[in-house]
Amino acid sequence: LAEKLEELVERIFRATDNAELRHALYSLCATRYFDAALLMRLLGTDKSHTDTLMDEMRQFSFVTENGTHEFLTISPFVRRIGLAEHTDGARRAEIHVMAAEYFYDLICAEVDEDQSWAQSGYRLEDRRFQVREREWLFHASRLTGRQRRTGRLEIARLFLDGFWWWGCYVPFPFCEEILVDWMSAVSDDSQESAEDREWGQALRAVYDTFPRGNRLERASRAELVTVRRYLRQLWDRGGFGNQEDNADARHVRGIVDIFLADVLRYLNPADRRVDQTLDDATELLAEEDEYFVGWIDFQRADLRLQRAEWEQARSRARQGAQQYAKFDDHELIANFHRVDADALWAQGETGPALDGYARAILHGYVAQVAGSPDAYTNAFQQEMADRCLERTAPPSAP
Repeated sequence: LAEKLEELVERIFRATDNAELRHALYSLCATRYFDAALLMRLLGTDKSHTDTLMDEMRQFSFVTENGTHEFLTISPFVRRIGLAEHTDGARRAEIHVMAAEYFYDLICAEVDEDQSWAQSGYRLEDRRFQVREREWLFHASRLTGRQRRTGRLEIARLFLDGFWWWGCYVPFPFCEEILVDWMSAVSDDSQESAEDREWGQALRAVYDTFPRGNRLERASRAELVTVRRYLRQLWDRGGFGNQEDNADARHVRGIVDIFLADVLRYLNPADRRVDQTLDDATELLAEEDEYFVGWIDFQRADLRLQRAEWEQARSRARQGAQQYAKFDDHELIANFHRVDADALWAQGETGPALDGYARAILHGYVAQVAGSPDAYTNAFQQEMADRCLERTAPPSAP
């Protein structure tokens, strides 16, 4: 039966006498989705010639559009046999390198230079972006050697962006898909499969053990120590090393430091390593986008609150609410007002504190309705409301 199936596919490919078209089809069997730009990169041809080949490909019934109508795809049955019979290992590896670079370029190109990370972050929820991410991950997981480590670094960046975007607050399906896709893509016969699995397990452990949302402040010491260990393993087991000149490495290290500082301050707010870790994160991320500095400054204000430095907490919170209003990120502004309100409440300033909570609830509501309300914005708005209600609700009867 296998021989008959192979013969059938051979007849399909021989149905054209165009050698260039056959070569293009054989090359594309190493991909799952493709478009004219990717084909042009794989073949090294010009746009006009590539467009002609794409038009001819569309005549085959086994070449169809994907669900978002952005890419074409070859039937898995045809692709599998074409790849096995006509694409040698060296060419296959070359295709995976070029395709991984192409899809990663697409992912990065979706960030508008005029947007802050806050605005561009919404792309992580978009289905089209997630299709591109899965195709990049498919090829990145098939790289070897130094390119394999580069792929892991890029995967870490995308995962941590999604995890910081909302996965650390409520479960984010996008983060879950990255973990599942990565682990399923690491083949058993890969020369680095053991290393990949160990690193993937550290990535999964961060996602599974991080106390989400405002529960971080209620987590036990054992939980915090555990997640701190996995955050460090995520960097160490990735084999990223000291790559200060690499933009992706700086970004990943900066986000890891933000999470580490959060964990450290709930372990012991008086620990001066918290301040140093926040300084490190600021240095790594400030050059990339001032938006990150705004969130780090919120952490600094919240840290002053934990240290019972009420006036410093209020000063930092008020300054942050004014300084970072330019980002139009109502979630960030809500957090600054919440810190200010918490400090006022601790000082016995009930009226001004309730005013601060009202402002936090209002900004949380604006963040919630700015787009389509999702699990993240719903949970955040509920947290802002709960903080106020916990203080104003009458004590329950014994």
